[in-house]
Amino acid sequence: MQTKVLKHENDLEGLLLFADQIEAGLVAVISDGKPNIFRFFKESFATTVVKATDLPVLVFNSAS
Repeated sequence: MQTKVLKHENDLEGLLLFADQIEAGLVAVISDGKPNIFRFFKESFATTVVKATDLPVLVFNSAS
């Protein structure tokens, strides 16, 4: 398995640029798993990624 650490001013833009560079077939992110009504008040990074790309997004819930 290979890993790569990247720095970018904007997390979302950096992730999507990297996915484009390596021609990724999907993007995987970890969600904080806010329960019930709390997810209406603050959008998670995972939700932002899902809305920003046409790639399939695999979301892991860290609360599980």
